[in-house]
Parts: sequence; C-alpha cells; structure tokens
Amino acid sequence: MDAARVTKRSFWLHEALEHEEGWEVAARPLEIEGNCDIAIVGGGFTGLWTALELKRRDSSLDVVVLDASVCGSGASGTNAGYLMNLWPKYNSLVATFGTDDALAVARQSSAVASEIVALIEDHNLDVGLRAHGWLSVSTNSAQDSAWGSLLEQLEGVPGFPFRALGAADASQLAGTDVRAGVFDPTCAVLQPARLARYLRQLALQAGVRIFENTPMTRISTRGGLSVDTPRGVVNAGAVVVAINAWAIRFRQVRRHMVITASDTVVTRPMAWSDSPLASGLGVSDQGRLLNYWRTTTDGRLLFGKGGLGVGWATRGAHDMFSDAINEGLVLARMRSILPRLSQPAEFRWRAPVEYSANSLPFFVAWERHPRVFIGAGYSGDGVGPSKLGAKILASLALGVDDQWSTHPLTSTPKLTLPPEPFRFLGGQAVLRALIRQDSDQASDRSTGAFTKSLARLDPTAWIE
Repeated sequence: MDAARVTKRSFWLHEALEHEEGWEVAARPLEIEGNCDIAIVGGGFTGLWTALELKRRDSSLDVVVLDASVCGSGASGTNAGYLMNLWPKYNSLVATFGTDDALAVARQSSAVASEIVALIEDHNLDVGLRAHGWLSVSTNSAQDSAWGSLLEQLEGVPGFPFRALGAADASQLAGTDVRAGVFDPTCAVLQPARLARYLRQLALQAGVRIFENTPMTRISTRGGLSVDTPRGVVNAGAVVVAINAWAIRFRQVRRHMVITASDTVVTRPMAWSDSPLASGLGVSDQGRLLNYWRTTTDGRLLFGKGGLGVGWATRGAHDMFSDAINEGLVLARMRSILPRLSQPAEFRWRAPVEYSANSLPFFVAWERHPRVFIGAGYSGDGVGPSKLGAKILASLALGVDDQWSTHPLTSTPKLTLPPEPFRFLGGQAVLRALIRQDSDQASDRSTGAFTKSLARLDPTAWIE
C-alpha cells in the first residue's frame, strides 16, 4: 500500500494516521472466499455506524466491512468536520414528506447528533470535539434573504434550534465583519477522520470483521448474493453499500444525484488570542457556492468552498478526489471574507460531494436485488445524518418491520436528473454561471439575467 497516496487525501486523515501506530499492518485486504450474515461496502461513517448498530441489536451477527482504501479515507475523512442536524433542510423535508414526517426527521437528526456526542464523551474519544454551535452568516446583500423562507416556515414550530443574530453579534462570533447571522447552538465540530478511525476500533471490539484495501469490483446475484473483490469474495445474506459519492456507479442512484467538488485548505497554526473562532465554532456563509470556516484544535484555520466541480458520469467521484483544487478562487474568498485571518495554505484537498435532487439523503433497496441496500445523497452534511442512516440501513438489512425500515428517507427523490452527456454539459454551464454569480455577489455587483436563469437550475443547496 502507498502510504503517501492514502494520507495525502486530507489534513484530517494525515493527522489521524500519523498518531495511529500499526495502521498499515492492520489494514489487511480480503484474500479468501467466506460467508457472513451482512456485508457492508464502505468503511466510513455510514458503514461503521451501520456495523455497530447491527452488533448492538444482535451481537451474534457476523458482520463484514470492506473498504477500498482504509477506513475514513473517503468522505468521512475529507469533510469539514461539522456535526449538524437536518433542520436547515426543513423546507425540503416538508415539500418531500409533509409537515409531520418533516418534523419527525428533523428531530431524529438532532437526537442522533446528541448520541454521537454522548458516545464520544462516554468513550473519551480524542476526536477534537468542540460543541459550540454552527453559525450561518450573510457576507453580502444577495445572501441577506437566504434564511427568510425557512425561518418563516419554522415560526411556531416547537424545538427548532435557530436564533437570528444582528450584524454585531454575528460578526463577533464569525471572526469577521458580516451583515447578519443565524445561530444553532446544538451543533459541534470535530476531527472527522479520527472519529472514523475510532469507530473502526469500536467495531473491531464488537466483533465486526474489517478488511481494508479491498475495493468492491461487483455485486454478484447469481446463485446467491456476494461481494466480489480483487482477491476475495464475501457471500452474504444482505449487503449494505455505504460509499457516498461513489454510489453514482449505480444507475438507480445516478438518476437522482449529481457529483460536485468541495475544495478545502488548512493553514499553518497561528495565535488566536480571544477570538470566538478559537473555541471551535463552525461557520459558513449563505451563498449557493458555500464558503465555510473553522479552527482546528492546534490553531489552524480551515477554509473551504463547495460546488467547484461537476463530475462526469460514473467517474465523477474518483476524478474529484485529489489535492488539485481551485486554490486561487478558494484563497481569494478566504482573503475577502477573513482579511485579518488569512494565512498561506499548508494542506489542500478536493473531495467529491454527492448532492441528491432534493438535498436529502436516501436509503433504498437496489432495483436489481431486494437484499442489497444503498445509502447516499447526504448533500454535504453527512457527519450527523450518517448515524440516522445507519439505523435505517440496519433495519432494512435485518428485514424487520419498524419505524426505521418504513422511514420517510427510504425512497429516492422524485426529480430525475438528465442522462449523460446532457447532465455534464448542462452542469458545466450551470457551474460557470454559479461562479460568475458568486463573484458578482462577493463584490456586490448585479448579475445578468441570463446568468441568474442558469444559476437557478442548480438543484443543490445547503439551506432548503
């Protein structure tokens, strides 16, 4: 295994593996043909939470996890580490499922985020958890109305966590001058790759068998159900596919999901004095091409920007998983939004983000086999909702009839996206329009009608 190839994916994974002795030896591949009750493809948050949930329900289950690289090397080790709920998607939840189910899903997403915090604290996991909330800010006049519809929809709804802030309070928290903000005190930030690696340890302790450096080559349905890999085969009673953006390889998923790229930089450590950012607040703006920033526990600034790429067909996830980023644009936004905090980038990476057509995750049976289940579509927010997905996937894999197997998120979005090459060509046109609009808005310039009309075709959004 090429250690450099594994660790270069992100600062998070580099740091996590640097402090984990023996990870290379432990990352053994599958080299036999064997049997299990449930095979899980993907050793990130969704796969590992699902494995733990299955063992929690029935410790006698034989559960196998397969990962193409090492656990935490995919989306779970390349995201910004924001532990959040689905309340920002409340409008989309209502439009898709109705008010009652929308409320139930939003509240469940808050509950699982609390469960994650409790597990981290109960096991004393060193994952850099800092539970000081999430702040969504307006950095230009075009963003001022981003929260209007959602806050109006939530008026009178018991339990929603948001609090509107004026310019002064929002600016103090954001670490820079902003126009206004919305604060959710129930959110947190953490070191995501470390959490994934600890979940791997907990799964092993629970009796889960884990094989890394074992990519799935196909799922065979002839004469039984099996997962084929380059050097081994796992025969299983059920298969859970938890590979996030790479689920685009399944046509059933591809019809409802688009792959974009999120570019992230991490600076050298710096002194923070009494800045609120030093406490671990997660911040993002309200643009369509989202800017987000936070600090790390060793005093680095992380700054990222979403939506800077469009994937081609099934190759999109792989092609946009690299250290080649649009660094000029990312650093320009960092300097304009955080002029007093900008520093040279020491780490940089690009990671694929799978956006579903309704910005909500979904967990469904594969159309080619009823005992294969796929989870995807986190739309840039999977750290917390992945544990909700694990409950759903565990019930589906076990074949039980309960609140999770009949959950609202067990259906694909109704909107179907166009096939290739129309999706890619149209996506490129929309992306260029979004970048032009983002540049205009950052400078408080007006955007042309044609650019606006193209930008409105973008199905992705953080706040719905």
